[in-house]
Amino acid sequence: MNEFLGRQDCIESLRKDLVDLQGAILDVFSRTGPVRFTSWKFPDKLSCNLDMVALLDQYDFIEGEDIFNQHSHIVLLELVIDRLLLLLQSFSVFVDQGPNSFKTNQNQEKNGFVSLGLVVRNYWSNLVTYKVCTLRTQILIDSMLFI
Repeated sequence: MNEFLGRQDCIESLRKDLVDLQGAILDVFSRTGPVRFTSWKFPDKLSCNLDMVALLDQYDFIEGEDIFNQHSHIVLLELVIDRLLLLLQSFSVFVDQGPNSFKTNQNQEKNGFVSLGLVVRNYWSNLVTYKVCTLRTQILIDSMLFI
């Protein structure tokens, strides 16, 4: 595994992943507005306020700089985690704002550290609850059609 750390192709792949994730986040934000949760990577900042263009410029591959490239690789991996976490948080906000919205278990701290596991568990709970509400609504509609 060590032989992959800091390789140009790995860094380029992570950068592409981050651009794709940021695009998905902006798509969700276009529907929800910016969601304001603390960044996993930078706990002193809001995740929605990170300047991803500057970060991607700062942590790019530099030929012959093995230690810097290894550092960049790790930072980019941490940014992938940060973006995935923000995406899950954004999905939860989107579901809460939907037509079949419901009050969810909002144990997530918006201005403090929150564990990745807690965000995933809350997202899954929201998704399951949303599906149950949607199914219940569909059953009620179907039963009304037969009356």
